[in-house]
Amino acid sequence: MRIALIVDRADNSWDSTDLAAALSRLGHDVVVHDLPRSQNGDLIEEFADRWRTTTPSVVDCRSRFASRAAVTVARAMEIPVVYSPRLTESTSNGTVACDIALQADRVIASCTAELTELVAGSVPRDRISVVPYGVDTEHFTPDGDRPPNDGHFRLVAVGDLAPSNGFATAVAALCGLPDTELVVAGAPQHGAHATELRDYARRLGVSTRLYIRGPVDRATLPALLRSAHVVLCTPWRPRFGIPALEATACGVAVVANNNGGLTDIVVDGITGLLVTPHRPRALATAVWKLLRHPVLRQQYGAAGWDRARARYSWHQIALQTVEVYRRAGAIDEEARSSA
Repeated sequence: MRIALIVDRADNSWDSTDLAAALSRLGHDVVVHDLPRSQNGDLIEEFADRWRTTTPSVVDCRSRFASRAAVTVARAMEIPVVYSPRLTESTSNGTVACDIALQADRVIASCTAELTELVAGSVPRDRISVVPYGVDTEHFTPDGDRPPNDGHFRLVAVGDLAPSNGFATAVAALCGLPDTELVVAGAPQHGAHATELRDYARRLGVSTRLYIRGPVDRATLPALLRSAHVVLCTPWRPRFGIPALEATACGVAVVANNNGGLTDIVVDGITGLLVTPHRPRALATAVWKLLRHPVLRQQYGAAGWDRARARYSWHQIALQTVEVYRRAGAIDEEARSSA
């Protein structure tokens, strides 16, 4: 099958790169159209020129920036179209924009919450498949290096340093968590919100237990996650929750907000605990339960690791994605030639 992946260089598109690699390992011919938003010229003409030479079996639109042009050309050339809404494509109130989804043959939702939003946007349910983001289970594993700590319990939270990621709730929870430090990994390390978090921690009397260490590259992120007793995911707005998935693949228990894709990733009472957003006391209570019971914490971590390998490996995600392509009307080249 010839697959055209339309991605956006402005986004962190490592997941599309991993998906492309997994699809290639299954024997498919994948071309990634990684287009900068600053690109000049007519995208419609560019796609048309490329696809006249080598016509793809399916076009998977994973970039809102370029998807309109890709859909226009694919429709004119009668190429099946799959649309995969991106986390960065939400409207101002956090819901998924559905205009391109309405034009696609099939739509891939990354989680149940995204599915609900697409249906609310009048996208027919029978055209939507839920295929989550994957995780590199060869890279994110329970085995490997982990940074040492000074004997405290360690909580780790990962994400852009923006108010919507809910790090302030995690800082406030430290008040109810003695002998516990919070490591926040994200950028900008010295930006406005980082300053707000440090000031907030100082007012609460927990500043000596807050460490904002800046962004962590993908190569060293598994070690940081493995160093945590518990990983926290506390965003305000629904989103998939990739840090939670990476933490579970590392065999670490997760405490997360009960919203968005986090409700799919974290099985409450099995791989971690879900809490109500904006409730520092509830967050502290859930975390303390795991810190005080290491056996339970280890059970959650082991269950998360098993589930990550079975449900979220890129091989499994690629198989599910190919099935969506076929349901959209894509035909394998071998099948086309023998028809």
